[in-house]
Amino acid sequence: MPSQEPTLYSLKKTTMWFAIVSLVLLGSLVWLVMQDYSREWKEYQKKFIELKIEKIKEELRQAGQKIDKTQLEKLTRLLQEARNVLKEHRADYAAPQKEADSANLEAVKAKTAHQDLKQFEDSFKFFFEKYQERDPRKAEEYDKKLKRLQPKIAAAKLTLEQKEKQKEEKEAKLSEFTAQEKKLDKEIRSLEQEKIRVEKKLEAIKPTLAKEILNAPMIDFAAPSLRIQQVVLEDLYDDYHFTRVNKVDRCTTCHLAIDQKGFETAPQPFKTHPNLDLYLSASSPHPLEKTGCTVCHGGNGHSVNFVNAAHTPDSGEQKKEWQKKYHWRPLEKWENNMLPMKYIQASCNKCHQNVMNVPQADKLNEGRRLAEVNGCFTCHKIKGFENRWKPGPGLEHIQSKVTREWIVRWLQDPKGFRTGTKMPRFFHLSNTSSPQDREKSNAAIEGVATYLLTVSETVPLTKPPAAGDAQTGEKLVKKLGCLGCHSLAGTPANDFGPELSGLGSKVAPEWLYTWLKDPKHYSKEARMPNLRLSDQEAADITSYLISQRNNSFENKPLPEVKTESLDEMILGYLQKSLTRAEAEKELNTMNRQSKLVFLGKKIIGRQGCFACHTIKGFENAKPIGTELTTEGSKDLHQFDFGHVEIEHARYAWIHQKLKEPRIFDKGKLIREYDDKLRMPDFGFSDQETEALTTFV
Repeated sequence: MPSQEPTLYSLKKTTMWFAIVSLVLLGSLVWLVMQDYSREWKEYQKKFIELKIEKIKEELRQAGQKIDKTQLEKLTRLLQEARNVLKEHRADYAAPQKEADSANLEAVKAKTAHQDLKQFEDSFKFFFEKYQERDPRKAEEYDKKLKRLQPKIAAAKLTLEQKEKQKEEKEAKLSEFTAQEKKLDKEIRSLEQEKIRVEKKLEAIKPTLAKEILNAPMIDFAAPSLRIQQVVLEDLYDDYHFTRVNKVDRCTTCHLAIDQKGFETAPQPFKTHPNLDLYLSASSPHPLEKTGCTVCHGGNGHSVNFVNAAHTPDSGEQKKEWQKKYHWRPLEKWENNMLPMKYIQASCNKCHQNVMNVPQADKLNEGRRLAEVNGCFTCHKIKGFENRWKPGPGLEHIQSKVTREWIVRWLQDPKGFRTGTKMPRFFHLSNTSSPQDREKSNAAIEGVATYLLTVSETVPLTKPPAAGDAQTGEKLVKKLGCLGCHSLAGTPANDFGPELSGLGSKVAPEWLYTWLKDPKHYSKEARMPNLRLSDQEAADITSYLISQRNNSFENKPLPEVKTESLDEMILGYLQKSLTRAEAEKELNTMNRQSKLVFLGKKIIGRQGCFACHTIKGFENAKPIGTELTTEGSKDLHQFDFGHVEIEHARYAWIHQKLKEPRIFDKGKLIREYDDKLRMPDFGFSDQETEALTTFV
C-alpha cells in the first residue's frame, strides 16, 4: 500500500462529523416544518369542519323529511315516462335536431359576417376623423369607402335577422319534443331545492384529496383550506411603544362560528356569539368587519395561540381547567389582557362616550349611577361629571342641627345609625386598627366635631306652637308624598332625599319643625321644596318623625380622647413646616379647645370632607382624589399592589380598592398616621363593587 501523505486533520473523522451534522440539520428542518404544520389553530379548524359536516348532514336529513315523497315519486315516474316517449320517437326527434343545428350554424356565420363588416366600418370612421382636418383628400377617400360599405352592412344585418329568426323557429319546433321532460325536471328540482342547496354546501366543505395536498407541509402557501383568518380594523391601532400598527383580530381563526347562527350549543371555541342582533352579525350595530373582537374583549388580536392571545379565566375553577388543558399562564409583558366577562361592558365606553346610558349595558349604567349617587366625582375628577352639586348636606349651620355627641358617634360608624346612608366610614378601618391608631382616630373624630361646631353659625329655630299628633303625622307623611323621595321604617324609595329612620336620635324638634316650614331657612342650597304646611301639619309630622329613634346608636359610648395622642398628631402636622422645637413651642400655646379645632381642620383637609359638604374655611379647597377619567387605561406598573395577593390586573386592583380601600397598606411599615391610605369605606356590596369597577 502506498504511504499516505500526512494531513492536518482526519478525513475519515471529518466526513463522519459532517454526516452527523447533516442528519441533525435535516432532522431540525423536518421538526421545524412539522411544528409549523401541527399548530393548534389548524386542529381547531379540522374539528370545526367535522362539526359543520355533522350539522349539514342533519340539515340534509331535515330537508329530506320536508319533501313530499308521494309527489316526488309521481313526478319521477312521469319524468321517466316522458324520457321513454322521447326515446321511442328518437327518429322523429333527429330531423328537427339536425335542422336546428344547421340553422344555428347559419346564424353564427351571418353574425360573423356582420361583425367583420362592422369592424371595417369602425376602422374607416377612425381614419376619416383622423384626416378630416389634417388631410381632407384622405378624409374624402375614407368617406367614400364608408358610403360604399353601408349597403353591405345593411344587407348583412338583414341576413342575420333572418337567420336568427329561422334558428328560433327550428329550436321552438325542437323544444316541443323536450318540453314535457324539462317541465317535470324543473318541478322535481323545485321540490328538492332545499335538499340540493344543502348537498352543494356539504360538497363544498367535505375534505378531498386535492384539499389535503394543498394543506400539506411546504405546499400550504398556495391555496390551503386551513388558513389564518383575520379582520383588519380601519383607523384603529395597537401601540407597541416603538411603533403603531393597524389593529388586527385573528380571533375568528379559532372562533369560526362566532357570527353564524346554529352553533349556540356548540363547545368552545365554536360557539355562536350571544345576541347576534346586537353583536357581530352584518345587520347588527357592531358588525364583525368593523368592530372585531379585541375592541370589546381586549387581548392580543395578532396571536392565534390560546396562551399568547391573553385569554383571562373568569374563575379559579376555570383557571385550573385551562392550566391543565392548555398549559395556560398569564401573558408576560402584555398589559391588555382579555377582560373577564363580568367586566366586559367596560369596553362600551370606548365608543359610547358622552351618553348617560348605553343601551343594553346595564352593569356599566349601574356603575355610573353609583358613582354619581355616592359622590365619587367630588374627590376624583371624572370626565362627564363636572360642575355637579355636592351630594352631602351643607354644614355651615350644623351646630343648630345636631349635638357634638351625635357627630362623634356618627363619624365612628355612619351605617351604625342608618344602614342605607351614602356616607362612608373614615375611621377605625383596617390600616388604623392598632390601639395607638384607634386612639389617634378618636382624637381626629373629636377634632372634626369640634371644628364643625366652632366654625358653623347658628340659625334661628322656631318651637312648634302646638303639640303634634304622631298618628296624624304618619298619615300626612304617606299622604303628602314624603316617601317618594325619602325612605322610612324599611319602606324603600328613591335616593333624592336622606332616609328618615332614627331622625329623633339626630335632631331636635325645633330644628325639624323649622325645616319643614321652610327648608331654605336653614340652607339656601336645600333641594327640598317648601310644602306650604300649616303650623299644625308641621307639628304633627315633627311629632311622628321625632318618635323614630335609634336607641342602640344613642347608647354607644363616646370614645376617650387622650391628650398624648392629640398632642402627637398636632406635633406631626406642625413639624411639616416647623422644627421640632418650634412645633413644641407652638403646641404649648394651645389650650384643649384650640388643639381640637386645629386638628379637626387638618383632618377635614386630609380626608376631603369639604368635597361632599360645604364647610366654612374650605371654600377654595381642591379635591384630594386621583383623576379617574383614564384610570382603566393606566399602565399596570403605576398600580401599587403592595403585599396583597390578587391578580396583577387593573380590574383586580380597582375591585379590591373599592371593596377594601385601605388594604394596600397591609404588610407595610408606616409609622405616621397621616401617611396611611385615606380613602373611606363605602361598604359596597359585591354587586355594587363589580358595577363600579366596570365603570372605572
